[in-house]
Amino acid sequence: MRLNRDKRYQISALLVVGHQQKVIAKQVGISEGGLSKEISRNGGRKKYDPDKADKRAVGCVKGSFAKKSLFQHQILVTFIFAFFSFFLIFLHLYFAHRR
Repeated sequence: MRLNRDKRYQISALLVVGHQQKVIAKQVGISEGGLSKEISRNGGRKKYDPDKADKRAVGCVKGSFAKKSLFQHQILVTFIFAFFSFFLIFLHLYFAHRR
């Protein structure tokens, strides 16, 4: 399960209150290991920042998808251009031959 901003704020609040990771993981609905990674990657128990964690996570996802989608977009545009070029050539030859 991916964490959204609300869940990250929930984690932060529960850390401030002093709850154990086991309890936090259960409340948020993620595994203890996933929560442990989330906390350690984003400042630890005492410095966990949900805003930074969310920006970091969104940045990672956006960066990887943006590169893939740009490449896929270029392939699609090239394919469409080639398809219509061949289609126009076909129409030209078809109507030129009918005369």
